[in-house]
Amino acid sequence: MATCSLGYQESGFFGCGDDHGRRCVMSRSYKSTGYLPVMRRQVKNRPHSLRWTCSLKRPGENAEPTVDCFHCESCHNPTESDVGAGQCLVRTLYLSVDPAQRCRMNSITGVDYLSPYEPGELVDGLEGVGVVEVISVTSCAHLWPWTRKFIADCTDLVKVNLPVGYSPSIVLSGVGLSGMTALLGIRKKAAIDRFRPQTIVISAAAGSCGTLAGQIARLEGCSRVTSELMFDGAINYREESISDALSRLAPDGVDIYFDNVGGFVSDAVIQNVKETVYEGLSAAPQAFVDMMAGKNIGKMVVKL
Repeated sequence: MATCSLGYQESGFFGCGDDHGRRCVMSRSYKSTGYLPVMRRQVKNRPHSLRWTCSLKRPGENAEPTVDCFHCESCHNPTESDVGAGQCLVRTLYLSVDPAQRCRMNSITGVDYLSPYEPGELVDGLEGVGVVEVISVTSCAHLWPWTRKFIADCTDLVKVNLPVGYSPSIVLSGVGLSGMTALLGIRKKAAIDRFRPQTIVISAAAGSCGTLAGQIARLEGCSRVTSELMFDGAINYREESISDALSRLAPDGVDIYFDNVGGFVSDAVIQNVKETVYEGLSAAPQAFVDMMAGKNIGKMVVKL
């Protein structure tokens, strides 16, 4: 395994090198979980480059975005002379494109932790992967702008090992935000029982998080995985009623719902969530006792 001599203190910053002598780091911030394969190298002077900014057009709160919502403009690549104290120069390898960016295209995002894009503002994403070409200290972090090179303040990074032989883009999916969301959602929240046949429904399963959630659910023991891509069944909400499709694919009801979208999709799925029904008011105490003993599948209710 190759290593590279960097000429400055590496303590607490760099992980193991891969076959190309790269080093990997990741941000502590949820907003910038980009992993940086880094390598000290001579910076070439490339004064002209491109970057994506927001145009004056907003797509509308519920409309589909179009390419003309963005504007491509020329810019000057930063060079080694632009790197100040506590900063680093990063060359982008991969950009992560995430659905969460869509709400930033509205004038009001609907959440406290994301601000709207302003016209003319450089577009930044939640994650990215790049090569650190110049660094002045032993840590760095940033949201990931849509440009080839940028200067970042060097703070809040922890070291991480990039799997040898893998493309750096894997840290934007399987071992990035999408992978961790799917893994923790299924393993920590879904309460899958390997000894009980269960059906899980995953909305937006064509996305990076949904595809992983379905595969993890299968590994965890779900007997049926109903999603919008592959697995045991597929639902195209543009062509058929979600409720009708669930009646066909999950006639006994839904045990687990992995919600990626909310809205009318979730409303339809929740209406099909499996229930355990006891008959009569006199059965209420027994229903409660059985629920506490884990004998119910889905919501425990008493029908009067």
